[in-house]
Amino acid sequence: MLKMSPGSTEGLVLRGWIDLTSSRESYAKKSGKFFDEALGSVEAPKPLDAFLGKARYLETKFNYSGALECVNQAVVSYPGLVPALVEKMKLQLCLQDWDQSVETAHRILSYNSHCIEAVRMLILHMLCQDGRHGDAATKLGELIELVDRFEPQNHSLYYTISKCFCRVSGRHGLVLQQTQTLVERAVTLSPTSAVYATELGYEYVLRGKMKEAMKAYRNAMKLDETSVAALIGVISCQIVEGQLDEAEQQLDFLNGIQSSGTQSAELKYLSALLAQRKGQPAETTIRLLNETVEIHFTSLKGIALGEKYFEKMNPDFLLTVSRDYLSFAPKEARSQPGILCLRSFCFFPFLA
Repeated sequence: MLKMSPGSTEGLVLRGWIDLTSSRESYAKKSGKFFDEALGSVEAPKPLDAFLGKARYLETKFNYSGALECVNQAVVSYPGLVPALVEKMKLQLCLQDWDQSVETAHRILSYNSHCIEAVRMLILHMLCQDGRHGDAATKLGELIELVDRFEPQNHSLYYTISKCFCRVSGRHGLVLQQTQTLVERAVTLSPTSAVYATELGYEYVLRGKMKEAMKAYRNAMKLDETSVAALIGVISCQIVEGQLDEAEQQLDFLNGIQSSGTQSAELKYLSALLAQRKGQPAETTIRLLNETVEIHFTSLKGIALGEKYFEKMNPDFLLTVSRDYLSFAPKEARSQPGILCLRSFCFFPFLA
């Protein structure tokens, strides 16, 4: 297209998006110039896809303020256009501006009361900023109805929503009931997915239903014998249930096949938990907990604030690690709830 018409706006935008979404980094780096050329045309209004493409390009460079400025231009050129407002909402959260992000979500819903992305933002704010778990559970029910109505076959969407919100639920019963409903929808739509079966097992763990969790994890392993996540789930259940010898054998196997550069924080944490349960020296357990935290936070580098960040950060996991640290503290420190709050605050800087 560009060979036949070098200045074609449509051609420039298309080439920009092709390069940006290419798996080749050298192409992605050059995509910005095509969006710039398209936006430099005399055409009015400027093409929406060029604004959004340039914004996405700037996101890859971690230039969120520049990306927001670009999206704002799109909002001005196309007032009331929901996709542009959704991008604005997400970028405002990337910049840690919760208030503006929530305001934009309400603005989106004034144009389209069925916008799934805007409702997700409101729920995230309720759980992470306001601590309004009851309201969040109610809003999650409304979200499930929206997905059932507009995306009833989208098993990936059910799974993605569930995965984030269960991890920031604070193990609130009503919220977990809703997130489990979501992941069960995903399992029903895609019964051969080991990923979904593993997530169902994890959500059973959050609800304290270890037998159901073990069943779900074993089902996931039947679906995919190579699933490390499912095996980690089985081991965690075995440790909790006191099956320490079986857990140790499985853990030794996993540690044997995992290279030093690919170990997960969850796997390292299970080693710490097993060491503690088997009465190994406190220094061993603390060292393993320290390695767990280091691996975990290293994995968060470069992820902007948003649902993906909270899913990967997994506050529930970090609070569990905090409690294990405190088991080695003097009795006076353990009796002071502020100690746990302080450690949690240090773990979750974006929640302040």
